[in-house]
Amino acid sequence: MTAARWALAAALLLASLPRTATAQVVNPGAKPLDAPNLVALGAGIDSGAALEAAYARRVPGHAARPDLFVLGRLLLPSSPGLGDFAFATGAQTAWLSSHGFGLQPGLALEVRRVEATLLRVTQLAAVASLTAGYFSERWMVALEASWDRSFATHVAPTATYRRLAYPGAEGGFLGGGGGTLRFGVRAALGVTSTTDVTVRVGFATSDQLTPVAGLPLYGLLGVTQRF
Repeated sequence: MTAARWALAAALLLASLPRTATAQVVNPGAKPLDAPNLVALGAGIDSGAALEAAYARRVPGHAARPDLFVLGRLLLPSSPGLGDFAFATGAQTAWLSSHGFGLQPGLALEVRRVEATLLRVTQLAAVASLTAGYFSERWMVALEASWDRSFATHVAPTATYRRLAYPGAEGGFLGGGGGTLRFGVRAALGVTSTTDVTVRVGFATSDQLTPVAGLPLYGLLGVTQRF
């Protein structure tokens, strides 16, 4: 495989990497003091058809600091191959007024990986997000924006590539891999005192304001359970 074909194959794989549409929906207005944990399941589209599972832990704040949510989120393509995933871990907090309006910033690190017949691609990225809206104990609706910036991408040939093309092929880094901006709406509705139905919808563009590979839209429907 020539260098040009290698780069093209790597670019196509990068386009298929699962990417998060910002962190999972956590309503900071819902505060059952005896239920600091949250688990979430969801499905929809995010670059392609995707499934997600998430966990969050509320760390109580005090007068000088609001509550902090420590997060972990796994995103899989709906028909995953072995080794295809995106995993993010990070934190969110929120500043709410007495009327329920507020801001919810977040920051996460994400590892995403895809394995094809000839190449394996692994990428490390940072995801910064900001949500602004209304948050009550039973429901929330807010505008969201996020910036996803990858800063390390590693490409490696598989055993199949070495057998069919070049036995001595080795992997290497291809630089950062670019960035993605997302803009959308998120909402949650409490169906019980500890269970919410959540939704996120929006669109994506590169941080150079050019079209992204894959679907430029995202939409995920989920359910969260606090305990």
